[in-house]
Amino acid sequence: MLLVMTIFAIGVVLALAAYAYYLTMKVKQQERQTAELKQKRQAAEKEKQDYLIESLRVISAAALKEELSASEAVIRCKMLLDGMALTEEQWQPYRVLQEVFSKVCEFDTHEARKALSKDERRRQDQAREAIEQAYKSDLDLCFRKLTTIE
Repeated sequence: MLLVMTIFAIGVVLALAAYAYYLTMKVKQQERQTAELKQKRQAAEKEKQDYLIESLRVISAAALKEELSASEAVIRCKMLLDGMALTEEQWQPYRVLQEVFSKVCEFDTHEARKALSKDERRRQDQAREAIEQAYKSDLDLCFRKLTTIE
C-alpha cells in the first residue's frame, strides 16, 4: 500500500511539475508576443515620425522656393506638427505657424471657394496675400528651420 501511495504521490508531483512548466512556457510566450508587439508599435511610430518629418521638409522647401503658397504650406505644416504631438517647448520655433494658421484657416477652400463670387474670391485672395506678406520673414525663417527638422 505504501508503494502505491508513493507512486501516486510521485505521479501527482510530476503532473504538477509538468503543469508548472507548461504555465512557465505560456508566460514566456506571452512575454515574447508582448515584446514583439511593442517593437512593431515602436517601428510603426518611427515610420510615422519619419514620414511627418520628411513631409515637413518637402513642404517647407517648396514654400521657400515659392512652389507652394505660404498659406497652404502653413496649413499643411501645422497639421503635420500637430501629428507629432510636440511639447510646448518644442513648438516654440514654429509659433508663427499657429498664428498664421489662425488667420488663414477662416478662408473658404475647395467647393466653398468655388461657390464664391469673383469679387469675394478676389477679396479673400488679397486678404490672404496680405497676411502672407506681413509674416513673410518669420515664415521664411520657420520654413528654413523645418527643412532641417529631425
